Amino acid sequence: MAEALILDSEAVNALARPAERGSYSLRARAIARIAYGETGQRAGALLEKARMSSANAVDAFVVATALEFESAVIATADLDDLSRLSASYRQISLVAL
Repeated sequence: MAEALILDSEAVNALARPAERGSYSLRARAIARIAYGETGQRAGALLEKARMSSANAVDAFVVATALEFESAVIATADLDDLSRLSASYRQISLVAL
């Protein structure tokens, strides 16, 4: 069983307002936690490893935060980018919304 469930704001909006999901899918995603130090460095390393630009920084912070736990589940509508960033980490499970 995962120790953490991490949702980006797009996922939260999709869950809260499924009938309006289309309009919410264009909203900027945010992380409810500010990442400093090791988490920020880990996010940068994830972007570099996946050869992704800073346009994917939010996704990288989500994965970096998940790596702070023994196991984690990330629920998101952005499965492609998160899959690339978390591909090397078996302790992270992704759930498509």
